[in-house]
Amino acid sequence: MFSKPTIGRRVIVIADWSRNRKGYADYVPRTNTFVGTVVASMPFDDPDTFRMTTGDKIFSFSVVPLDYVTVLKYDNGEKIARVLPRIIQNKSWQVKSDSRKGGFYTVTQEGSFFSCTCLGFQFHRSCRHINKVKAA
Repeated sequence: MFSKPTIGRRVIVIADWSRNRKGYADYVPRTNTFVGTVVASMPFDDPDTFRMTTGDKIFSFSVVPLDYVTVLKYDNGEKIARVLPRIIQNKSWQVKSDSRKGGFYTVTQEGSFFSCTCLGFQFHRSCRHINKVKAA
């Protein structure tokens, strides 16, 4: 994993999204290259992410998880240092379905990212099962 780049500096980033492709079609690219300026993170951003401008009119910035980054350097060629990866403990819960008699869904937490096996999560990227786990 890389250390966070300095706010205000222009960076070149190549990110590999293949670990986070659950529920996405094959046409979604596995890697993306971004060139932009690092901006301040928001208070609700995960501590292992950073924000950068994209130059796109619709998606003007991107929040990039550091553990998905494969190349990170400043636009002058200066490389940003790698740091030791944080050990992420995966957790999972079986949550009873409200609509399917005797049915259960599996909620999984990977770092700060939650996923669920229900259709609601597949369509909306959030669901009541994840909310139940977070509230517990």
